[in-house]
Amino acid sequence: MKITKQTLSLWAVMLLLFLAAMNFKMKFFYFVFAAFFVYCLLSLRVTVSDKAFFYVLLAVVMAIYCLKDGLLAGIRVCAFPISYILGYNLIGEAEKSADCDGAERAAGWTKKLILAMAAGAFFHLMLNFARNYGTAAARNTIDIWSGEIMSATGQAALAVLMLSAGTAFLLYPGRKTERWFGLAVVGFIMAYNMILSGRTLVMMLFILLVSGLIFLRWQKQKISKIVLWLGGIGLIFLLAAIFNVGGLGDAIIHSNLYQRFFTADAELGLMETGRTEIKQFYLQNFYKYPFGGLNMRKKYGFSHDLLLDGYDEYGILAALPLIVILWYSVRNLWEIVKNPAGDMHMKVLLVCMYLGLYMEFCMEPVFAGMPWLFVCFCVLNGCTERLAKIWRRGDELENTANQHSISKRKHGKNCKKFAGTLS
Repeated sequence: MKITKQTLSLWAVMLLLFLAAMNFKMKFFYFVFAAFFVYCLLSLRVTVSDKAFFYVLLAVVMAIYCLKDGLLAGIRVCAFPISYILGYNLIGEAEKSADCDGAERAAGWTKKLILAMAAGAFFHLMLNFARNYGTAAARNTIDIWSGEIMSATGQAALAVLMLSAGTAFLLYPGRKTERWFGLAVVGFIMAYNMILSGRTLVMMLFILLVSGLIFLRWQKQKISKIVLWLGGIGLIFLLAAIFNVGGLGDAIIHSNLYQRFFTADAELGLMETGRTEIKQFYLQNFYKYPFGGLNMRKKYGFSHDLLLDGYDEYGILAALPLIVILWYSVRNLWEIVKNPAGDMHMKVLLVCMYLGLYMEFCMEPVFAGMPWLFVCFCVLNGCTERLAKIWRRGDELENTANQHSISKRKHGKNCKKFAGTLS
């Protein structure tokens, strides 16, 4: 097998994005810049989409506000437009380096990049699990890189990419082995969540499964076998818990998650944590602070929302391009899922990934706590922007070819009629 420059750059960038998603030594932006440098070094060409303007605008505004914390803080946010441009160009290179079906190769590399980033964040989660194993009796654990306490919702952010990918593999695997892989990673995440006792991951898994099944049904796919398979797995787990096979029942009853929600000392309700009220305070008072400055955070704390926290810190000039970026991500996803020629496995994977990220954006102050997650989002946006164009171009070529074929058949029939008239 001949290794080309394009293939080498793709694999090198994939490794660096793995480290960025892991937030290795809390230096995610170093690896984003390194990935972009490696790509430029090996590919020697960069294509910039017109949508990159909004990422650059967002980064410029954020950098101006961040400079009060030092030059490095201003440079760090430049990772957002760089990661978008990187994702956009990587999929373009994948298509160009293909021997035959460029669209298929582009979809394949989109999947590889998604899994590289999901694996990076998941590896960070496993490192935290190993770091706190045997001592993690409470919801908050020590982060492997910072050495500081990380909340259960922070740990959920590390799990969201792999949870989304694993759910997609459960619902519509590309290969049979992927379904078992999905079951393994989802099972590990849910088992760890028994210690973290977070409702975020439980709600996410339920919404991802239900939404995924609805999407498959909408795409006219048979879901009866999937439902039976998932139901069978759930039944086996339930029976094992009821009969305490291997001490499973006891482990569940004594877990932090069970104690949090199913005992006399359980917290009141699932939604009564104050976050909903804080979001309401933000929405009621946002017009008072159009230029940011953390005024609402000082009064109410974090809103745990990407848009609201971003607006509070950076103002309307950052919120507007951020809204446009989110809108284009939805539009690109819609264009991909509506394309009849697109690969169904790729569609399910992207639906689950975006849905998981959107849910996380409504639950975490991403810019303040998990900026590496927004980098992954930007890479994914670049990939889907280019993939949507490739699939659209392929669909247009197929339609043109069909029209030519129909035109030729009509022309042939007309010639036969004219010959019959002459005879």
